[in-house]
Amino acid sequence: MLCTGLALLLAAPVSAGAGEPTREDRIKAALVFKIAKFIEWPPGSIRDRTLTICTHGDSPVATALAGVDGREVRGFRARYRRLEALDDDAARGSQVLYLSRVPGGAPRSQVPAVGHATLTVGDAERFAARGGMVGLVSGENRVTFEINLRAARAVGIDIAAPLLELANVLE
Repeated sequence: MLCTGLALLLAAPVSAGAGEPTREDRIKAALVFKIAKFIEWPPGSIRDRTLTICTHGDSPVATALAGVDGREVRGFRARYRRLEALDDDAARGSQVLYLSRVPGGAPRSQVPAVGHATLTVGDAERFAARGGMVGLVSGENRVTFEINLRAARAVGIDIAAPLLELANVLE
C-alpha cells in the first residue's frame, strides 16, 4: 500500500512558482517524509521513539517539511528541526537531513559529510552523484528521485527494496 501511494505521488504533475510552497514543493516534502518509511537506521540511532527530520537552508520545501512535526513514521514520532549551521554537531541526532539549494538556486558543490547515520536528501542538480543519499529530481512535469546506495550503506543505512525499485539507483 505504501508503494502504491508513493508511486501515485511520483506521477503527480508539479508546478513552478515562488514564495509559499508550491505543489512541487509540497510533493518534495511529502516524498522526504514517505521515503523515511522505507529506511532502516542502525540500531540505537533513533532515541526516544522520535525520528528527527532537519532542514538546512531557506526554501519552500523546508517550509513544507515543517508540517511533518508530530506525524507518525513507522512507529516513531516525527520531529521537525531547522538547522542554522551545517556541521556534525548541529546535525547530530537527526535521522533525515534535507539540504535545500544554496541561495540563487545554484547546486551545492558537494554534500557535507555529517559523520553518522543521517539520511541526506536534497533537490540540487546531481545531489546523489555528489555524495547525497537521495536526490529529488524535477522534470517532465513530475518529481522522481535518485538513490546513492553506496553513500547510504557507508553509514549503515538500509533502504528497502520497494523504494529502490522506484528510484534511479546510483552505485
